[in-house]
Amino acid sequence: TFKPVSLFSASQISLKTLPNGVRGIVKSAPGSDLVNVQVWVKAGSRVETDKENGSSHLIELLALRGSKNYPAPSGGEDDGGALGALRGLGGDGGSLTSRDSTFFSATVAAPYAAQAVKILADATLRPDMAAASVEEVRLQASDDLARRLFDPITSASDLAYAAAFSKHPYRRPSIGSDTSIGSITPKSLKAFYDKHYVGANISVVIVGQIAANDAQKLIADNFGTASAKKPVPQKFAAETALRTDVVARRRPVTREVIDLAWRSPAVESAADCVALDVLLSLWREGLDANMRRILMRDGEAGPLTPLVASYDVDYLTQRDAGLFIISLVDPFDREGAVSAVLEEVKRVGEKGVTNEELARAKGQLREQ
Repeated sequence: TFKPVSLFSASQISLKTLPNGVRGIVKSAPGSDLVNVQVWVKAGSRVETDKENGSSHLIELLALRGSKNYPAPSGGEDDGGALGALRGLGGDGGSLTSRDSTFFSATVAAPYAAQAVKILADATLRPDMAAASVEEVRLQASDDLARRLFDPITSASDLAYAAAFSKHPYRRPSIGSDTSIGSITPKSLKAFYDKHYVGANISVVIVGQIAANDAQKLIADNFGTASAKKPVPQKFAAETALRTDVVARRRPVTREVIDLAWRSPAVESAADCVALDVLLSLWREGLDANMRRILMRDGEAGPLTPLVASYDVDYLTQRDAGLFIISLVDPFDREGAVSAVLEEVKRVGEKGVTNEELARAKGQLREQ
């Protein structure tokens, strides 16, 4: 049974929406020496077509590489663009493209909060999308894709999504494919950017040593110029039920990965998402995690051989129904490892978790 829980009182969170649709979310943290600025854009592989697949990732790379006021490095320079500017302040930044969104982040000392907001605004609202820049990040994206394809863990995850979804765009990888990346042109990429990088698709989050009113003013001053166009509604065909299926792929790598995947709830099913966060914690986090005990044989009496070299449990709350994945890495006993996981899943499904397990999982979550 779940009840709504407020992690912070309303007085601690400042929420404002600009006329162009940009959302500002601020939490002041007095006593901290740092400020973290995040920009979330509803632009990931979920909103891409087959031909556009990889566009969100290319824009992510372009944004931090160079923008109108923070150009890309040239000549012998090591740092340029948004990342170079942030590092020049003694801070750092990063970015990530997922199936649902693209994320940009900056962490700086509190006195440099205004500069950090300005830098990320320039990167996301005015990226350098010249043909030469697009070609440069296309090569970088191809390298990223090659590394991903030959990493058995990420490759297995992509294969699981491709097998689980036949219609929904979650079937496509977040960074695209060789074919799709190669077919994207500067013109088509700019059209994708103009379509999705609009105010109503952008959320700016600021947390740290800064007054809420000051932070909201920084958001308004720097993101008030974002396009006020309405986002294009996304419509997807109904997905078929998740099949009980086995899909295998061989690659010239030295590791073996078996992914066991179950359909996970969409973000609108808030209680179910929270339940899976607790289950993820129970099975993965800490030295006494259930899957560690079951697969690595930790805590078992006697000198028992582990069933796998390592394992992982992966779940990310997504806008639409996604996947909950348990990965078995380099299994010493394939059938034994798979059977052990399925028995644990069956136990929880039929009997639930014990009070001790629930308390332990919640404790792990609170420590994160």
